[in-house]
Amino acid sequence: MLLTRKALSINLLQFLLLIFTMAGILVFIIFGVAEAVILRFVVFDSFTKLEQNEAIRDIERVDHAIDREIHHLGLICHDWSSWDEMYDFVTNGNNDFVQSNLLLNSFKANNCNLIFIIDRSLNLVWSKIFDFDRGEVLQLKRFSDNNFILNDDLFKFNFSSRSTESLYKHGI
Repeated sequence: MLLTRKALSINLLQFLLLIFTMAGILVFIIFGVAEAVILRFVVFDSFTKLEQNEAIRDIERVDHAIDREIHHLGLICHDWSSWDEMYDFVTNGNNDFVQSNLLLNSFKANNCNLIFIIDRSLNLVWSKIFDFDRGEVLQLKRFSDNNFILNDDLFKFNFSSRSTESLYKHGI
């Protein structure tokens, strides 16, 4: 009888150990599920809203930066278009203007890689595209046709407004 009590005692200990192990695993699963639910429905939603707000702020910063560049470009265009020499160049094609004003330094000083001079009828008078890093003139297929100004979305611009503020911002 002594052996059976000892065997019963060992079986009881094993049974209790099994119960406590199962209870521990069950508690671990319950806490894991609770944590997943909290993360998914509380934390994740908060982070999603935070990320969306940050993305909106970033887009607004980019939009404002583009507006500043358009404004800066407008100042440059207004300055250049006010010159009598520029008017003479556009109407008469005076090459001296090109030799004295449309050099690499003009591009760098205005932080412009591309300068197009067009007349009121949207005819291309002069153009050049510089790669500052390489220090060379570029030939881009998109701008090779003299009629591209009329057909390219990049140039959907209200010329009658006399301001670059009417430039369109659209996806690149």
